[in-house]
Amino acid sequence: MIFLFTATFTILALSSLDQVDSSAYDTIASQSRARAKHEGPNVCALQYVMGTKKKYFSTCRNWNSICGKKPMILYECCPGYVKLEGKPGCSAVVPTDSIYCTLDLVKANITQRYANQCHLREKIKGPGWYTMFAPSDDAWEELDPATKAALVGSGKTKQYNALHYHMVNKRLLTKDLKNEMTLVSMNNKQSLYINHYPNGVVTVNCARIIHGNQMVTNGVVHVIDRVISVINQTIKDVIGNRDELSTLNMVAVNSGLHDQLGKPGHYTLFAPTNAAFDKINRQTLERMMSDKTVLEALLKNHLLSSVQCSEAIMAGSIYGTLEGSNIKIGCDGESLTVNGIKMVLKKDIVTSNGVIHLIDQVLMPDSAKQVMELLGKSQRIFRGMVSKLGLAATMDDIHKYTLLAPLNGAFSKKVMSMDQNLLKNILENHSLKYKVSLNEFYNGQLLETLGGKLLRVFIYRRAVCIENACIVRGSREGSNGVVHFMRSLIQPPQTTIYELLLKEGRFTIFLSLMESAELTDLLKQEGSYTLFAPMDEAFATLKEKDIALLKSDINALKAILLYHFTNGVFITGGLEGGVTNLLKTIQGNNLQVLSVKNSIHVNSEEVPEFDLMASNGVVHVVKTILNPQGPIKVTREDKGKPNKTNVTREQGNEHGKEHGRKHEREHGKEHGRKHEREHGREHGKEHGRKHEREHGREHGKEHGREHEEKPNKTNSMEESMEESMEGSMEESIEESMEGSMEESMEGSMEESMEGSMEGSMEGSMEESMEGSMEESMEGSMEGSMEGSIDESMEGSMEGSMEESMEESMEGSMEERMEGSLKKNRTKPMLQ
Repeated sequence: MIFLFTATFTILALSSLDQVDSSAYDTIASQSRARAKHEGPNVCALQYVMGTKKKYFSTCRNWNSICGKKPMILYECCPGYVKLEGKPGCSAVVPTDSIYCTLDLVKANITQRYANQCHLREKIKGPGWYTMFAPSDDAWEELDPATKAALVGSGKTKQYNALHYHMVNKRLLTKDLKNEMTLVSMNNKQSLYINHYPNGVVTVNCARIIHGNQMVTNGVVHVIDRVISVINQTIKDVIGNRDELSTLNMVAVNSGLHDQLGKPGHYTLFAPTNAAFDKINRQTLERMMSDKTVLEALLKNHLLSSVQCSEAIMAGSIYGTLEGSNIKIGCDGESLTVNGIKMVLKKDIVTSNGVIHLIDQVLMPDSAKQVMELLGKSQRIFRGMVSKLGLAATMDDIHKYTLLAPLNGAFSKKVMSMDQNLLKNILENHSLKYKVSLNEFYNGQLLETLGGKLLRVFIYRRAVCIENACIVRGSREGSNGVVHFMRSLIQPPQTTIYELLLKEGRFTIFLSLMESAELTDLLKQEGSYTLFAPMDEAFATLKEKDIALLKSDINALKAILLYHFTNGVFITGGLEGGVTNLLKTIQGNNLQVLSVKNSIHVNSEEVPEFDLMASNGVVHVVKTILNPQGPIKVTREDKGKPNKTNVTREQGNEHGKEHGRKHEREHGKEHGRKHEREHGREHGKEHGRKHEREHGREHGKEHGREHEEKPNKTNSMEESMEESMEGSMEESIEESMEGSMEESMEGSMEESMEGSMEGSMEGSMEESMEGSMEESMEGSMEGSMEGSIDESMEGSMEGSMEESMEESMEGSMEERMEGSLKKNRTKPMLQ
């Protein structure tokens, strides 16, 4: 029969008993059987930890590693089965017998011998219904001589009581052994303490079951990996009775937790020895010993609210202490580790209310440290500067405070070369006069520093920032305050946005436009704004005349300028990286801001400088003008005619354009009609064209300029119709009806201009202005070039004046005039 060292259960027994109610142990054993099915029936896969005697059923979790060691895979018969020669796998069932006879089959021969010596043989061989936790032969051999002598070396009575303590007067399978269960042994009803862990490990007084559920005629046998002793002490008793734990006992007494350690419960205590406390700075230790709150936090950081026997630890796991911190318990071969360090001197000192592991280091929680002691390697420069500049003493005088500690990367060569007094002032603003935990920050909060400054708090989706600096993960809370780690140095604002831009000296054009739009107060008033401020070079492509054009319409200018502002302070650290952040502007449209690797882009334009803090917001510098309708394009065209400027912008000055067109039409028409009446159709026709060009051009230019320079004025429909029909509709119809249709149309510039520029505004204007560059462009278009350049140039390229005039003659004069009147009544002038 193959000697099994691992905890198992009897498959045959489970098949005949209740199979529905299984346990973690049963589940792991079943997985082990499934992994070894290729080896034949009833074979289990086991993992053997090299260098130890430990074997575990293989599982998905620990298949590749146990206690940091790569295990060797073994295949052995599952509990209750044996091999038959010539047969695959383990095809034979172990014979069922009494407890006494079965001890030999499960390699518990020494236990069987002691049972025979102390006359326990008769009981465990005869009738009954028992559970026996039988120590393996290895368990007896590894027992230290003194303990072994106390148990079995002083007569048969002690042997009998020792073995009786390993027995319960009822049959209990592994599925019946629940976590934190207490059983009554057959030795004077002394207690046995059961733990059943999620990884399938089952322990009794921290001894692991390595061969479980061996069914016998008078009960069940579970083989365990160590000899267990009667438990009659609490954690309080142990630390009070051991000289090596005297300092820990003093901590327990002074913290007020000493009595709690004597009460029933399920605890794990990592107990620092006196030597561990000697490693702490004496001044620090004295300070801690005089502070009850600190001592309570210290002791609780060594306590778990569950029993963690060393045999249950197969890999590193995180556990929460009673203090609230987390520690990682793991193993390295036979050694137990805490936070990855081999510090356990002695493990599994079992008590009635838990288990104790002796360690050679003190597990110091943050809550037992002072704030300055919480600074680590990544804040080394800040800690050194605070000490060098004499700020540490100032902080010690404050009962509770908050430290805003910049990481080492914040201290550039430029910062380190600063005047020491200036640097001291800066660092004073990294300490608050009171304690503020991370969950106590809120947006808009003002924090008072030791330097007397007020710092603003900004809360974003994934960041908490103080002025221009954001908090990185890892805030720590100590006994006298809290420390938050900052990505950069905090720069408290000194001026308003207006003063900042004025002092910089590179935003003069933007400031001029803000003044023209009557928005300068926005830069000065209290509030929280984000401004994407265009530098002067953003306007480099614009001439002075173009700047004047921008200033000529306040409403349009305001729309453009307010598109550069958002309500709220948005610094780069508050933007979510790698995605487009939509920021709603005061103008109403959204800015698209992208933050990637310490750089930001707004509407795909790079932002060369950012996070210039002001008392009423933050400024990000841009090198282009941002426009809600797209980029502003100012171009100049020269097609043989001097001083022609084409300014294409959605917010153009329509008021000036309309008056340019109106005066071009009216003055040209009037002179045309006058000369036609006095000199006849042909003569009037010629003079009409001549005077239209001369007078229309001059008057159109003059009035176009005047009205374009008058911002924020528009013509009502009634005014447009009244002026456009000036000269009396009756007179126009009467004159235009003289002679044939052709003569009237050719002689009367009113009808041609009305037809091309007004009556057929939606269609024929575009056609009429294009083909008449020889006549109409020099007269009507040049006259309104300055006031209506966009509309007239676009429309003048699609058809000729003559084609428009001929097409407009397809209907009767009455119909055309009625149509013209109707359009003038129902449609506004060209927007």
